[in-house]
Amino acid sequence: MAGIPILLVTAKTGEDAVIEGLELGADDYVTKPFAVRELEARIAAQLRSKQIERQLHERESRLAAIGQMTSSVVHDLRNPLTLIKGYAELAMAVANRGEPSDAILRELTKVNNAADRLREMIEEILAYSRSGSADVVPQPAAVAKFLDHTVRPLAIEMEKQGIVLELVVELDTDLEVPLDQERIRRALENLLANAREELVECQKKRIVVESRVEGDDLLIRVADSGRGIPEEFVGRVFEPFETAGKKRGTGLGLATVRNLIKAHGGEVSVEGRSTEGGAAFTVRLPLAGMSVSPVRTQPPTHPSGGAPV
Repeated sequence: MAGIPILLVTAKTGEDAVIEGLELGADDYVTKPFAVRELEARIAAQLRSKQIERQLHERESRLAAIGQMTSSVVHDLRNPLTLIKGYAELAMAVANRGEPSDAILRELTKVNNAADRLREMIEEILAYSRSGSADVVPQPAAVAKFLDHTVRPLAIEMEKQGIVLELVVELDTDLEVPLDQERIRRALENLLANAREELVECQKKRIVVESRVEGDDLLIRVADSGRGIPEEFVGRVFEPFETAGKKRGTGLGLATVRNLIKAHGGEVSVEGRSTEGGAAFTVRLPLAGMSVSPVRTQPPTHPSGGAPV
């Protein structure tokens, strides 16, 4: 019965009668006298609506089943992948103790890099499956310190790839905001990983992370000097499995970011082409009524200790 549309055809008229009928569960309300063609059209519209509803329900059920199965399979891939990576690293260590050929080292490096990439994809899928239902546990966090601890290790790592990662803090050093630090860190790492991947083939390799207070919100902006995001992809970059034309990746990184930020009561937006040249993502998190000290603008700092380039 739940899938059968109910139309009330009655002589009772007036706003109260219509409201009462709909509140009792009717899908539509038709008063007498009525035109037969109108009634037929209303019936057809209700049948179409119920058909679409059934299709959506079936699709959601299939996706849920696929999601559960995928999460289980992906989780099981961790052990063999760890084994492959372990043996690749062992082979490289053994080869380095002798006189290995450049070709052998190149192939072993490819195996190791591929294992790293697969591990990242596995973590993306598992993170997405968890972030859809997991609750965040916000605790007061010193934002400037949190950002420094998050960005500094990545800046040192990216420097090896010729990428300059700058942190620009426009916050009072004592400002505290309620955050689930692990989940916000994961969101920022996802944004920075996307930016790093974009810059691999670019001549100008620069990423800027800016933070400031705007109204009742904390803003964290991640921008790169890459090629930007094509206009046709901008509106759907946060959708699951949308890769925005990239050849690599699961298309779940930005979907995970959106879920984690929304769980904090915040939002994330994107600029396909920013003033820095590439894409820019802005995370907006509510200060949640906590006291905010006056903003003090500080000189931009480079996480590795030197002046920004």
